[in-house]
Amino acid sequence: MKLLRRALATLLVTAVAVPVGATPAQAGHRLESVASTALSYTDLRTPFQTHTGGDAPVGAWRDQGGRLHVSEAYYRVDLAPYRDAHLFTATAWVSETAANDCAVPRSTELWLTEDADRPTFARQPRELVRHPYAGSAPACVSGYVAFDVTATLNDALAAGRTAVTFALRMPGGKQWQVPFGRRYDDVLHVNLDFNRPPGAPTGITAHGAPCGSVIGGAAPELTADVTDPDDNWLSGTFFVRDLGEPDAPAREFTVERAPARQLRRTLPAGTLAENRAYEVTARTDDGDATSPMSAPCRFETDFTPPPRPTVSSTDYPEDGGFPGTGGGDVAGSFTFTGSADVAEFEYRGAATAGRVPAVGGTATAVLKPGVEGPQSLEVWALDRAGNRSPARTYGFRVASTAPSVTATPYSAVAGTPREVLVTPSERIPGVVEYDHRLDGGAWTTIPAAPDGTVRFTVLTEAVNPHRVDVRGRTAAGVTTGVGSAYFVVDPGSTSVTSADFPEEQDAGAVGVPGVFELRTTNPAVAAFSFEVDGAAPVLAPATAGAASVTYTPTWSGFHMLVVRSLDAHGGQVVDDAYYFFSVAG
Repeated sequence: MKLLRRALATLLVTAVAVPVGATPAQAGHRLESVASTALSYTDLRTPFQTHTGGDAPVGAWRDQGGRLHVSEAYYRVDLAPYRDAHLFTATAWVSETAANDCAVPRSTELWLTEDADRPTFARQPRELVRHPYAGSAPACVSGYVAFDVTATLNDALAAGRTAVTFALRMPGGKQWQVPFGRRYDDVLHVNLDFNRPPGAPTGITAHGAPCGSVIGGAAPELTADVTDPDDNWLSGTFFVRDLGEPDAPAREFTVERAPARQLRRTLPAGTLAENRAYEVTARTDDGDATSPMSAPCRFETDFTPPPRPTVSSTDYPEDGGFPGTGGGDVAGSFTFTGSADVAEFEYRGAATAGRVPAVGGTATAVLKPGVEGPQSLEVWALDRAGNRSPARTYGFRVASTAPSVTATPYSAVAGTPREVLVTPSERIPGVVEYDHRLDGGAWTTIPAAPDGTVRFTVLTEAVNPHRVDVRGRTAAGVTTGVGSAYFVVDPGSTSVTSADFPEEQDAGAVGVPGVFELRTTNPAVAAFSFEVDGAAPVLAPATAGAASVTYTPTWSGFHMLVVRSLDAHGGQVVDDAYYFFSVAG
């Protein structure tokens, strides 16, 4: 029954307790209900004892023996989560669980009392404020009996209190009259419509740079991190003050209300002047309360980009001719020189990119070109405001470090191993191992001979042009360029002969068998498919690349024989062989 009463009371809260117009979407408003954390009650019969647990009697009542009792109920409510809140409304309500006599009007009062952990009838806490009655659900035993506690709780929060104690009691002489007595639920609720101010903005940036930076760009974007304990949408204002004009008012730039957790505003072009110092502050507004002002954030401006830098390198000279220097994996030093205000250099090549800080307008980057042949490196100078110079393009040639690779024989039938000989480039001495792959497959690593060479074999039966790639590696981990060799697989040929039915001659006779000799130069052939005049083929196993097939003609005249050479998997490995003969008639 208690759970049912509370559920019905919750429904009544929606209809009775929520102030008109106060919804979760309203600017600066948040609705919550807080429940009491403790209940105790007193009893005239036990004047020095504090009672807890169960429903709370209020007013006069009699026990089963007919003895008179008089009680008050005390509820403690925690205010700590609302320390900085402003309450628009606060309604305390409690459910009744019994009434001694429905014929008499409800007379219960709600009072704010002094704090009391263990009140007793003999030592009751002093009553401070009586609260206006705010209505109840229409029933003798009401699930919703409410009181307006807005002023009390706002005063308590302003005084820094983290909890309050409310007392339910009967007024004056009615507390001694049994018909007025009632019983109440062990939990008192307080419905709050409130707002807490947003926090002061933090983390201000200009043009993406933190406080104390020099910024470039005549129309930078200002940002600030913002928070609101009630998750309200926030509007905001940035205040920009020119420190060179201390008597001039700050210029204000507003940000429309949005749910974002960051204020953003791009300043109009012309707001900031070059080589000036500015102070930026910010604050936010949730529609009801304004945040404290942020800490000031100072910036300086510089809109002029540095001049194009110079680039030099003794390892990779500019516009070097053939064959070039270094190698794709050979590091070289590049020196970048700019004006005194340059903070860093940015570079980008075919296979390398990055930034390097400048000291006195100069920096040295140790780079590996990554690829060989004619190359270029683009370099920009950046000052501390982020202004970027025009690009300097530096051209140079990277020497080939690829090993020499040969594969022999160049052309051979399927199944013929190819011997690959690898000789290191003189530009990369000390190669200790090689990676090799066939036709772009996975790399396989093998050790090099003491003189840096290596020999290995590859084998493939696929009738295609093939490529072997090889790259070397030194003990220091320097990798050479990739050298390649090519070879082809000759599919071979298949021949057909017959003494009984010579090619393109009239011979033999209908019904007289004749023998055909089949031969191939491809060692991968395991069988022949023998087909005459489109009839069903006959399969003849190959031995040492040869087979004999007997055929008995059933009619005279011209005949066509087609022979296909098949490997052990049934795949054709040699082009069809055609043989034409004529049976005498």
